[in-house]
Amino acid sequence: WPGLIGIGEFIEETREDYSSPTTSTFVSRMPQCRQTISALEETLDFDRDGLTKLKKAIKAIHNSGNAHVDNEMYLSRALERLGGNALSKDSEPDIGAAFFKFAVVTKELSALMKTLMQNINNIVMFPVDSLLKGDLRGVKGDLKRPFDKASKDYES
Repeated sequence: WPGLIGIGEFIEETREDYSSPTTSTFVSRMPQCRQTISALEETLDFDRDGLTKLKKAIKAIHNSGNAHVDNEMYLSRALERLGGNALSKDSEPDIGAAFFKFAVVTKELSALMKTLMQNINNIVMFPVDSLLKGDLRGVKGDLKRPFDKASKDYES
């Protein structure tokens, strides 16, 4: 990024300033350091915002998916009852067997959906949540304030 200072450059400037303060050009690079901090903070805020929206969407998918699983299980039980009723009372073995097969397919699809919802939670939601609560936790200015303080200390 033009106008920003890289890590290697910063370390080199810092070493040079430490070993030879009178000939160092570090003070002239302070605006670049400030600009780099601002750019990094803006990027982190953008990432944090995007991940927060992703987390909300995943949570909604997870919740609706679990509700879908529950409803499929209710459907499966209803199909089993219809199948049992068709076999015993209506003497319709073909229809009863079809209801039972449909109940089995519905139950299997429900189990797959339940696994998918567990995987969404474990593989996507948990890491995103951990990242937001860990490395990306904070408020605007978390990088800028310490830099401003260090900059004032350096200048005095």
